[in-house]
Amino acid sequence: MKSSRNGTSTLPVSVGAITARGFWLTVGARKVFVSYRAFPWFREFTPRELANVCRPFPDHIRWPEFDIDLQLDSIKHPAKYPLLEKRLRGDPAQVVEVLRREKKRPTGAC
Repeated sequence: MKSSRNGTSTLPVSVGAITARGFWLTVGARKVFVSYRAFPWFREFTPRELANVCRPFPDHIRWPEFDIDLQLDSIKHPAKYPLLEKRLRGDPAQVVEVLRREKKRPTGAC
């Protein structure tokens, strides 16, 4: 049996339908809806940027291009997690503009 490279996630995650209210993540065999109301900056992401998602741990979703990490529970129950990282606060379009300028990791790294 051959092992995967270090840093390569073997836990499946993918973006499904993108709607005006949010988008669906397929996490293993489950589907999880990510609401733009709870996570407004995602509305400004391109489909390619949304799709660049990985799952380094069973309960952890990551967009490495923008150094954004979310626990699955925070997606399902955003009211339980009212605190946001400082760089994700404010006007969503401006937040994403700053995120795009400050990309920290190459696309595809998880």
